Amino acid sequence: MTLYELGEDYLRQNDILVEKIHRLTDELKTKSGNDYIALKADILTLYQMSRELRQTAAVLMHYYDHCDRKKYRVHPHLN
Repeated sequence: MTLYELGEDYLRQNDILVEKIHRLTDELKTKSGNDYIALKADILTLYQMSRELRQTAAVLMHYYDHCDRKKYRVHPHLN
């Protein structure tokens, strides 16, 4: 697996996370009081995780832009 492919995997994981954010945001409309506050905090945490996944993916996918990225591969046990 190349670093680029690993970055793509991070983006796929982010897509799953975004779906969960949307589902919980819809659920937020039915909450009130402490339940609302707790769910809102969970959603904000998921947004932070999503941002970190996208940032990491960008770093991985563009790490070797100045070189031929196919030469560089992640450790074989990660394939």
